[in-house]
Order: sequence, then C-alpha cells, then structure tokens
Amino acid sequence: MKKIILYLIITILNCSCKNDKLNKNVVIKKEVGQTKKDDPLNLYNSEKINSVDLLEALDFLGIQIHKFELGKFDKKQSLILLLEKFENGVLKNTDTLSWTDNEFYESINENGTPNMGFIDQIKLLTKTSDEKSELIAKTYKGTVAKKLVELKKTDKNQFFLWRNYKETHWKANKKTQLMVFASSWYDERINNHRFCGVAKLTENTEDTNELLNNSPNYLMVSYKVFE
Repeated sequence: MKKIILYLIITILNCSCKNDKLNKNVVIKKEVGQTKKDDPLNLYNSEKINSVDLLEALDFLGIQIHKFELGKFDKKQSLILLLEKFENGVLKNTDTLSWTDNEFYESINENGTPNMGFIDQIKLLTKTSDEKSELIAKTYKGTVAKKLVELKKTDKNQFFLWRNYKETHWKANKKTQLMVFASSWYDERINNHRFCGVAKLTENTEDTNELLNNSPNYLMVSYKVFE
C-alpha cells in the first residue's frame, strides 16, 4: 500500500513539473483594443485624432455645429426662432423658422405618465457652399426647422461666414441673437476683401458693429421667449 501511495505522489509531482515547463513556453495573447481592430494598419492615425481635428474636417466640408445655451426655465413658455435679412444695414424681411415651446418629454413613469422637462439649449447645424447655406435647428424635441438660406453677391470676390453670439440666455419678450451669416467687404486700404476678425459677437460692441455695418448683406438668426 505504501508503494502505491509513493508511486502516486511521484506521478503527480512529475505531471506538475511538466505543466510548469509547458506554462513557461505559453505566450498569453493580449487583448487587442477596439481601435486596433477597426484600423489594424493605423491608416487613420486615430490614436492622435481629437474632437477639434474632426470639427476642422467637417468645417473643410462646409459643415458646422452651433450650440447655444438658453438658460433655465421654470414654466412652460412659447419660443419662436426667427430669420432676418439685412441689406446695407436695413432690415428687409423677417421669417419665422419655428414656433414651438420650451417643453419636451424628458422620461416616462412606470404607469405611462410622461415627465416633462424644459429645454436649455438650441443646436443649429449649417452646411455652407459659397453664398448658400442649409440650416437645421434642433432641440430636445427633435428637428424644429429646416431652411436653405442664400445671399446674393454684390462683388465676385465676396465670401460668406457664420459667426455666433456669445451671450444667448433668454430674456422675456426680448429678441436674443444667436448667429449671423455675413458677407466679407472690400477694404480699400488692403485692396482686397476682408471679414471682421472677431470670433464671438456681442450686441452693440465696436467689433460686432464693424462686421454688421460693413457687410453689404447678412442674415441673422435669433429667438424670442414669451408667455
């Protein structure tokens, strides 16, 4: 009996030693990340690409994303989105892009009753090609407006750009500017067209007025909140 037990112990030890040797020769495969799976040859250099790079690529295609904070609401109110056209600083016409309200379905209770919330931002998507631009307005409700806007050139060298306003929180019964689609203008000092260098517009400031006063024609997108 002792011989049998001894034999079993020796056999188990031998097997254990063999397994240790096998384990030393086994290479455990590392888990491949999703980026490597999607782009194994690293053709897109995706590990170094950031969100700004992607936005620049979209801008190259004429596509921009504009998001505006509206501020907080504590009750249901009407909200209209307006498009105004100016020529030589004079308002020519006003279109209503959307007439909606500030409520949206935030969630649904277990009993099927909806919980209502208030929107706090507006998103405007633009796709621009020369003097034309496709405009889509979205809130938490979904798409609330679509519009193709266009400005006529007064000079073959004109170019058109969107510029956003900095202060966009709502004020009761007061129009709040969101952005403008404005034109470059001819500057005799440089014998060429130029566009105001200000990146963010502010109502009734020198840089913003320079852009609006010198742009031969422009479109302004704004909104208004009222009872």
